[in-house]
Amino acid sequence: MQEAGRLPKRYDSQNDHMTQPSHTAIPSLRSEMLRLSLFGGRLAVSELILFSLFLTDILMLGMIGELSLTAALLVNSCFVLCYVTALGLLQGGLPIASRYFEEDDLSAFHGVTGATLVLALICAAVVLITFLAFPPVLHALSYPHDLITECWRYIAFILPALVLAMIYIAVRNAIIATGNSRGFIELSIAGLALNALFNYVLGFGVNFGSLSVPAMGIAGIGLASSIVETLIFLGFCVLLWKRGFRL
Repeated sequence: MQEAGRLPKRYDSQNDHMTQPSHTAIPSLRSEMLRLSLFGGRLAVSELILFSLFLTDILMLGMIGELSLTAALLVNSCFVLCYVTALGLLQGGLPIASRYFEEDDLSAFHGVTGATLVLALICAAVVLITFLAFPPVLHALSYPHDLITECWRYIAFILPALVLAMIYIAVRNAIIATGNSRGFIELSIAGLALNALFNYVLGFGVNFGSLSVPAMGIAGIGLASSIVETLIFLGFCVLLWKRGFRL
């Protein structure tokens, strides 16, 4: 009876010990949550800045006219579908590349990044074909001729930005994997400011004394986005090069 009386106490002691959290469990969980938040936060900021470039286009085009705004919305709606699809395909390499970089396995990091770049080039080719075929598809769907013409004026100048956006995903992911978030965020914010400036100058035209820039309308706004996207992409390539990436 005495042993039987001790048995529940022993079990209670064991249960208390088993349910008691480890001293290192809570700090470890907090550090992992912080790390995950920072990792996801960098992605969220980069996506926000990229889409802000195209949002600036739409806001500016709304000031030009209804036809230009409709054309830009039609083109950008198709681009969002392409971009989200490419994002799903290319995002899988980010955690793998990040793990290899943290483990200082640079050859494996370069291999994953290179494979992601190849896949990004395929996505870029699909985007190129899609938007070159965009006006004929609209014509086959009996869209108004003036809307098709306005869409093509926009596509002809913004197409480099749409194509580069696919490769942008792969390069940006590689930079995030190396932990260099400050560089690409500062570069992206600078690009956003430049995009607003170039949109106004090329879209509406300005006069600087003897120097004047003619208003190009929707074509100028598309050109502004292509120029800024190219500058951001080249800056990302420099950042990745400085982190030691070589093809």
